Amino acid sequence: MRVKNHIPVLLGFCLQQTSLILAKFDRNDAMMRFSKILANYDLLILDEWLSTVPSEQEINFLFELAEKRSEIHSTILCGVYEPLSWCERMGSSAQSESIVKRLIHTPINIDCGDFNMRDYLNRHSPKNWLSQASNGGAV
Repeated sequence: MRVKNHIPVLLGFCLQQTSLILAKFDRNDAMMRFSKILANYDLLILDEWLSTVPSEQEINFLFELAEKRSEIHSTILCGVYEPLSWCERMGSSAQSESIVKRLIHTPINIDCGDFNMRDYLNRHSPKNWLSQASNGGAV
């Protein structure tokens, strides 16, 4: 029994590491092993989803990952782009369309709107209470 059944991944870092692995070994079996590791988690959280435009090798990696996880495990994608623009950000190829279809087959979308959690936490963190109170503001 696995104790940890989920893993959060910064997508940009993950793709960067994948590119380094591919450049070092110059073969696809390293990519396949890495995608297999990520594919086996019950929940995979990909942060910074498509914050940068992926290369062709990175799209191949995402395709393998999406194919292995499709309809088997849950994946959470965190990003600032609408799902309708994902395919375009990946180059509008047949492979990118396949990735998007696999990832949004049964979606649950959570739109946070204009709410910025970082700003909220910064304003309401205990370290700022003293400075607000000394300036006559309410805590």
